[in-house]
Amino acid sequence: MFLRYNQYSIALFILILLVTLIPGREVPSENMPHIDKVVHVSLFFLFTISSIVGFIKQFQLKWINRHACKFAIVFALVLGIVVEILQGAFVPLRAFDPMDMLANTAGVALGYGTYLFIKGSDDFHML
Repeated sequence: MFLRYNQYSIALFILILLVTLIPGREVPSENMPHIDKVVHVSLFFLFTISSIVGFIKQFQLKWINRHACKFAIVFALVLGIVVEILQGAFVPLRAFDPMDMLANTAGVALGYGTYLFIKGSDDFHML
């Protein structure tokens, strides 16, 4: 059941790793300035929403279900930090970029805010 309800977040997790950890020489040159930031925000936005929904729907791991939002947010933020550290340390022609971490964090915040907005929660002020 966990895999069934989290198939999208798992696919996005793999996509994030693949996109952020490819060597710099294989990254297409950008014609639009800061398009990479848009990609970071978008990927982490989608990852956060799909993780929250998947964690809520699954009942196999009760502690994840009860704290779905917290777990998804922390996991996404840690993922955003780790991929930047890995880029800087191990990926040829790629560098650690604090602005990418900020874009990842913005995507997580937008994903959480959108989830709360769609849910119609009174907890929207928690952002």
